[in-house]
Amino acid sequence: MIVPHPQVLLNGLLVGGLYGFGAMGLQVILGAMGWVHLAYGHFVVLVPLLSAWGVSRTGLPPALAVPLAALGVGGLGWALHLPYLGRWLRSRDQGRGFFLVSLGLALVLEAAGGGLWSLPTTLLRWSPSPLHVGGLILPPLKMAVMGALGGAAVALSLFLSRNRWGRALRAWDSGQGSLWVVGVDPEASARRALGMGLGMAGLTGFFVAFLFMTSVHEAMGLTIRFLCLAVLAKGIQPKRVMGWGLLLGVMETWVSQTMGHRWGGASWYFLLPLVLFLSHIRRKP
Repeated sequence: MIVPHPQVLLNGLLVGGLYGFGAMGLQVILGAMGWVHLAYGHFVVLVPLLSAWGVSRTGLPPALAVPLAALGVGGLGWALHLPYLGRWLRSRDQGRGFFLVSLGLALVLEAAGGGLWSLPTTLLRWSPSPLHVGGLILPPLKMAVMGALGGAAVALSLFLSRNRWGRALRAWDSGQGSLWVVGVDPEASARRALGMGLGMAGLTGFFVAFLFMTSVHEAMGLTIRFLCLAVLAKGIQPKRVMGWGLLLGVMETWVSQTMGHRWGGASWYFLLPLVLFLSHIRRKP
């Protein structure tokens, strides 16, 4: 058995932390409304792609380009969804309609992004120089991101447990009727859940922009990863989804080390059907 190098474990924790944080946003949408957003990963990768474009074409500093791109992507997602949100909620096939629209949106963004950014992009060259401690490479920006991800998980958990709207989002797991019991309009709660989820997608893209090479063709793979973690966490549970993210991030990095990078990413496509099957078995009476 090949024992992972400490550097591999460290990189896996960083990757897993990003997966866990990104999955929190999808988990809010999935857990609160029961809708699978297939374009979620595309909103994540749009942030680093637009940031790199802004830096190279307009000369904006990365510290300004990345936040602007994250805000722009969040606003774009909100504008695309808001006009139809009430109609989906009132429809009998609300989940199916949202699923198909998000699938179409994912295909459109994939095609448009592939035409605009045919090659992977990154802002890595603007990152500060790494530190070398005991044979480990410790990039300061990555260490700061890991701390921010952990803090965000705790903050979201506190919001969901102590804030009235946060408790309403969790109540939706029991059906829309539970929202009326706590005095919350389902449509208003849906707007907040969707806004929070897309906002977290933009913030995930903010972190990704400085840390990794990014391609629009990786977007659906990110959605698959986030969906696996959201289902494994069983409800809106930020700490639990972050824990699963760290564990499976280390697993992916270790598989990439032992079997090659392609197999590390492909492992999620084998994992998703298993996770969905087990989730279906658990729900049977």
